[in-house]
Amino acid sequence: MRTPARVNRYIASLSRVLGYATRTLRWITVNPCQSVRRFKEPPGRTRFLTEDEADTLRAAVDARRKPAFSLFVRMAPGTGARRGELAKLHWSDIDFTYNRITFRDTKTGDDRTIPLPPALVELIKECGRVRPIDPQARLFPHEFHFDWREVKYAVPNCASTIRVTPWHRILQWGARPRWISLP
Repeated sequence: MRTPARVNRYIASLSRVLGYATRTLRWITVNPCQSVRRFKEPPGRTRFLTEDEADTLRAAVDARRKPAFSLFVRMAPGTGARRGELAKLHWSDIDFTYNRITFRDTKTGDDRTIPLPPALVELIKECGRVRPIDPQARLFPHEFHFDWREVKYAVPNCASTIRVTPWHRILQWGARPRWISLP
């Protein structure tokens, strides 16, 4: 069945090809897709993690036994940060005096400073006790190519409970102390 959204995607794909033929190759003078009206699409669905899914996800992350990985995942709902913003964090971006964190050069090109929940501050400090804190060093020295396959198979039945959980679903979970708190 061809839904309005699917038809719009077809038109967009064809428009990209014809745009390339128009601008770069100069095979045609006008992109005919520009005059095609797009269908109105229904609003997207917003789905939040249930309590059980969040508990299963937390157990799967903890089962990895990687403190930095656990902190990385728990900082998402605690800060609302994108993966790239978390990966670029330096120790100097965290202000332990006022319990806040500054994300530099975000997607919008601006810096953004937000307060940190107390439980998250404790987790970050715990991570700092494991290795010396160099202000210029990254908070997460290893890049986490965040692959849910790592998490899905860490705990029995996790794969069936959390099928494919996108990063945004964790962000939508929100800063709930139960999720962020120490084990």
